[in-house]
Amino acid sequence: MNRSLTPEAEDELTEAALWYEDRREGLGLEFLEEAERTFQAIETNPQSYQEVHLDIRRATLRRFPYSVFYVIDRDTVGVLAVHHNSRDPRRWKWRRTSI
Repeated sequence: MNRSLTPEAEDELTEAALWYEDRREGLGLEFLEEAERTFQAIETNPQSYQEVHLDIRRATLRRFPYSVFYVIDRDTVGVLAVHHNSRDPRRWKWRRTSI
């Protein structure tokens, strides 16, 4: 499957990586590697993750308190958000129309 990230999801990914890198050198890269593993798992079997809102699904990162919210559109996984688990989910739910 192909992967497409909304600009907001790309910003969230970058922001989180920079935040972790500020905490410890190399931790931002570890975060990005874990996010990439999650993206690949989604692309391998996109239907395996639970629908959490309409047709939006959620996959959680194993080591970091983040979730990837995505939709499946034909042969594309559309990533709506890379969202910290303690933040208000209303921040990403409106993004469905931007894929």
